[in-house]
This record gives sequence, structure tokens and C-alpha cells, in this order.
Amino acid sequence: MLKTFFALLLIALPLWALPKVVLLKSVGANNVMRFLDKSQPFYCYTAAINTHETFLDSNATSQACKTQMHLQLRRDPIMRYAYAYALHEEIAYTLEAYEGNSCFMWLDGGRTWSEYLLEKGYALLKNSHSEAFIKTTLYAKLQRAQERAKYEHRGVWSDETLAECFRWLP
Repeated sequence: MLKTFFALLLIALPLWALPKVVLLKSVGANNVMRFLDKSQPFYCYTAAINTHETFLDSNATSQACKTQMHLQLRRDPIMRYAYAYALHEEIAYTLEAYEGNSCFMWLDGGRTWSEYLLEKGYALLKNSHSEAFIKTTLYAKLQRAQERAKYEHRGVWSDETLAECFRWLP
């Protein structure tokens, strides 16, 4: 029991001291990244948004919506592999903890990875956030990024049915 506690503490410890600069080791998808902090590897999930991976893995998503998402991914393959075009492994990024094991990764130009995905229409804001987070400037930036994608019919916003399906995620 005590051994498990210390193992979990060592895994979570890098996230408690954020914001901090860490090395991006690998990216498995748009919503999960592996970092290295002082020789200690850890995973961080993209904060405050639902990506297509979240959408397809959710039990709340209907089969019709999943089919629609697969069609969208065929039409826009960059949506599936946005990380390969925008992120660079073995480069240092600044992370800021959010909730649990999710974080905001800051890109050049003062944008977060979450904001980038929202702006491209590759993700949607989650429906539930804390009152404190909703009052932040960062939340306002995320909302504006999503509104731009919606206005320009980018990514999931290019298909009304798909955008409606996304809205049912928590």
C-alpha cells in the first residue's frame, strides 16, 4: 500500500509543480502526450476539450455519430494527425496543470495546444468546467478559438450533424 502511494506520488509529482518547462518525448494522439521532467516520464492529457479520440472512445457517442466522425477523418486526414504537423518531439514546452492528469501545453505565440485544436475545428470545449476556470482569460481565449472555427466552418464545424454529435459529450 505504502509502495503504491510513493509510486503514484512519483508519477504525479511533476504535475504538481506546474507551470514548468518539460521535454516532449512522444505524442500518441491529439489528446495525450508523454513528457520527461528531470528524467521522470509522465503523461498529460489535453485540457478542457474533447478531441475526436475522446469522441470515438466515449460510450455516450452513438454509432451514427461515430460513422460520421470516421467520414470526417477520411475527408480531413490532418484532423487525425494534427500533432504530427504542429508539435515537435524532443523540444521543451511549458505545461500548466489543469485537472487530474490533464494540462495546458503552451505553444509559441502564447497559444495553448487546446486553443490550437479548437481553432482548427479539431476539438470542442468540454461542457463542464469549474466556475473559477470559466472566469479566466484562458477560458475566454478557448471560447473565441472555437467560435472562429465555427464561423469559418472548419473541422467538425464543416458538418452540422457531427458538430451536434459532439455537443452531447460531457
